[in-house]
Parts: sequence; structure tokens; C-alpha cells
Amino acid sequence: MVIASLSHPNCNYRGARDKWFAFTLNGSTEANAIECIIGNENTLAGDVERMKTYTTTNPEAMGDFESFKKRAIELVDYMNIATLNGIKSEKSIKKLKELQQNPIFKHDPMFIEIDKELKDKGFI
Repeated sequence: MVIASLSHPNCNYRGARDKWFAFTLNGSTEANAIECIIGNENTLAGDVERMKTYTTTNPEAMGDFESFKKRAIELVDYMNIATLNGIKSEKSIKKLKELQQNPIFKHDPMFIEIDKELKDKGFI
């Protein structure tokens, strides 16, 4: 988990979120900061150093991007099959089962939620 900051005119709320949520929210907070950021000097220095890792190409970030890209392509393919053939069609179910066996989806919270919802509704 990564800490994400949610800004309010008078407060800054922090909470545990996934790294993509935190990256987007923290980037937005930084971009919308008008004049200053109030905080402990060491904490702010650490935040600045961490932000550098998000603005440079590094193997971890590229690996995350490639994994995200592969999952997105597979999910779009599944959605196209389900749209053309129906969600309960043999082709759709076959594709979904392929995705369930694919290790890139093992820890993907969005896929896990979709899979659970389809099971709960009796589609698979």
C-alpha cells in the first residue's frame, strides 16, 4: 500500500490506497499546490525524493506499465467477445476462463472484482 494525500482547503487527509490511486492523487495535489506545502522538513524532503522515481524511467515502473498494458489488452479483448457474442456465450466464458488462469490477473483487484461479480450473478 502507498499513502495518498487528499487535499482540502484547510486539511490534508492521508490513507492507504493502491499505488496508482496514490500516484494520480498525489500528482494532482502537487500540480494544484498554489504557493506552499506545510510539513516537517524531513518528510517533505523524502516526498520530493520519492516523486523523482515517478518522473524518471526505471525498471519497476516500466514492468508495472507493461503488466498494466497486457491486462488492459486482454480485458478489452474479453469485453469485445462478450459484447459481440453475449456474456453467457461459450466464447465469452472460454475467454474469461483463460483470463482466470493467466498469472498477470492473480493480484489484479479490478479483475478479481469483475470475476466475483460474474460468479455472483451466475454468468460463470
